[in-house]
Amino acid sequence: ARQCEKALQLHGDDIDRAADWLFSQTETSANAAGEEAAEGAAPPAAAEPGPRIERFAQLLEHGAQACALVVCNADKLGTAAVERYAAFFPTSHPVSAEAGSSGGDALFTPFKALEERQQAVDLLRQEFELTIREELMTSLTNVSTHAEVSFARLLLVTVVKPKPRVDDGQGRTVVEHIVALVRQGEIGEAEALTGEVKQLGLYVELQQQRWHTADGRAGAMEPFTLSHGAETNGSSGPANGVARESGAAAQAALTDENVKKIVEHVATLVRANQRQQAGDLIEQAAEHGLRIDLQQRRWASADGRSGSVDPFSLDSGNGGAAAAAEAPPATQLPDDKVQVVVEHIVTLVRAGQRDQAEQLIAEVKSQCGLYVDLQQQRWQTADGRAGAVEPFTMSSSRPSANGCGGAPGAEASELPNPSAARPQPVSLASVMREQERGKGGAAGILNPRGEFNCFLSVVVQALWHVRDFRDAVMASEGDDTILCALQETFAGLTAANGAAGAPPQPVSVESLRVALSATDAGARFRLGDMADAAEAFEALLERLRDCGAGRAVGQFEYDMHDSVGGSYPQFVLYANVDDIITTANLQRVPFESALRLVTSDSAVGNRKTGQSPPSVLTLGLVWASSRPPKEQLSHMLDLIDERLDLAKVIGAPDGASAPAQLVGLVCYQASHYCAIVRDEESGTWRQFDDTAVTVVGESWLDVRFKCHSSRYQPALALYQNTREPAFGGGAAEAGGTWANMATRCAARGGITEPSRTPSGGVAAAGGAGPLLT
Repeated sequence: ARQCEKALQLHGDDIDRAADWLFSQTETSANAAGEEAAEGAAPPAAAEPGPRIERFAQLLEHGAQACALVVCNADKLGTAAVERYAAFFPTSHPVSAEAGSSGGDALFTPFKALEERQQAVDLLRQEFELTIREELMTSLTNVSTHAEVSFARLLLVTVVKPKPRVDDGQGRTVVEHIVALVRQGEIGEAEALTGEVKQLGLYVELQQQRWHTADGRAGAMEPFTLSHGAETNGSSGPANGVARESGAAAQAALTDENVKKIVEHVATLVRANQRQQAGDLIEQAAEHGLRIDLQQRRWASADGRSGSVDPFSLDSGNGGAAAAAEAPPATQLPDDKVQVVVEHIVTLVRAGQRDQAEQLIAEVKSQCGLYVDLQQQRWQTADGRAGAVEPFTMSSSRPSANGCGGAPGAEASELPNPSAARPQPVSLASVMREQERGKGGAAGILNPRGEFNCFLSVVVQALWHVRDFRDAVMASEGDDTILCALQETFAGLTAANGAAGAPPQPVSVESLRVALSATDAGARFRLGDMADAAEAFEALLERLRDCGAGRAVGQFEYDMHDSVGGSYPQFVLYANVDDIITTANLQRVPFESALRLVTSDSAVGNRKTGQSPPSVLTLGLVWASSRPPKEQLSHMLDLIDERLDLAKVIGAPDGASAPAQLVGLVCYQASHYCAIVRDEESGTWRQFDDTAVTVVGESWLDVRFKCHSSRYQPALALYQNTREPAFGGGAAEAGGTWANMATRCAARGGITEPSRTPSGGVAAAGGAGPLLT
């Protein structure tokens, strides 16, 4: 839990980057272990004097910590590196050399866990070549395996030499080459090069379009920018040493370039979560006439200059000591145009067209002075206007006579003050508390620590939201433990969701979990163990069918017949994700046709149902990996259609159309399940993550974007028969995704000029029903 919290803090609550960082720690630890083994063949470092090791051991025992790391020659780190190290590990402190000792000053850092110490070693390896020696070996017994695990409580590190440093020119060349590879679609080569330059202390984050070095330099990838987090000579303090000057001479030295470096350095510290250092630098700058307001994201100097903090800008026309560092854009967008641009960018991102969105962001930034930050969900103009991206809001922060828009004493504005409109930073804990209170307006399901009930909770939520199934279960009679437990759970959800005047309270599935573990299939669902949601789904329906709840189970069950006369009942239609993607790409067919081809039995011919398709078809998606590549996940999500013709997937008597609509997803991510279900009454999609219930959006695009951003793997997809002609009348033409519509358009010979209907609408080409938009 501490690691997850730290990962989120280090990456600004960005789940994707935090997850990548957590996974990288395992790889880094393995690599470090290999390097330490390799170093065993190198000449060993000079042995520490016996009395000095005893002194380190005394410090370790006095602090009652599990282990410690000692940098024996801390003077070789340099002042700047020591400060960066201490910012991450504040418990570190210097240990002076004793009189007559052969060693120099050391840096001693105690830790509560071995993982934390390994992180410190990894941090030092980014900038220096090290030799490592273990002392105070001890062992612990694993209570599960009874095996003894040995480790060193004291790790002595000697700095050999700094690693080669990438200068500004080399860094720019590498970053621009990586950008060129990405543009050419060579993602694999770009990622490989990114891994290579890490060894030189240059870190390129393709997802965030940012880069930084181990010595504090950072900037954007495209277009390339550079800001110095520390002076290039390695000295500490603000850029150019401005804050160390005093009096009027110091104020006079604050040129536009000085101001830019200080402000960008503050922004870099904040992004690195080093707020204490940022606060100290802000105080030093204030002594010299430079005020930096992180809440308003504005800065102002004593001579009247002002601008925005991140991205840095210098307002024109405020009478500073020098001209503006950057000329304002020639075009200033009016408020209504800003709203149009921002909302169009949001639409592109939701539709999965992120490249086009990034390109538009770059264009409006350079040509119109409009900065859109998708990560922070904020936008800002060069003249001080700002607001939220989604939903779109605007607050005026234009520069006033005092030189800093929105500061105390500013002139009154028709729009609200930026501080009132700008959302305050929230912690992960506050977000979790809001979700526990039922922010989505529906009841969640309890999952106490150690019970691992999420696989069952998502199945219950998906089944409860199928009204016909829910009503049939509640009307069933019998004393079967599974039936009674499910009726109890459904009754609790119905009561919680129907309660007025108070947030819905979560319900428990404990009785259902116990009953399920006692069935014939109970070995797969033992109490306290994680299990597969698809298996639980089938096990529940099979038991309900055997105990007399046939009318309820009939909503999902259908008989499959093959060409040789065999038949078998089925609840879930399983399909391999790799096969679906390959079939859709090679044969250029829509999703429903790809499903038909993938799930057909090539040995006996296509399978057909001997009856009408079920009321709800459950599609089971089989993934080759629990953490698939982003490209594969994105491709699968783009292929999934919100609407299907079940007759084209599993067949139907006389080929009759059987239109169905997606009503629920059971998703898997990082050993945890959640459900995304469409609420029948409100029409909104809600995510059920144990007790946390949130609204995803009103359309399938919102759901797809959520799965893209959170890396959710759909495991089960529930399609409910709509019992009406598909897609507005004529021949059913399934497929709501742009990929499938484009496939059908190409099959017709391309786009034809639409004709206007008498009512002013647009008729679809070929008379195949209304035009899909």
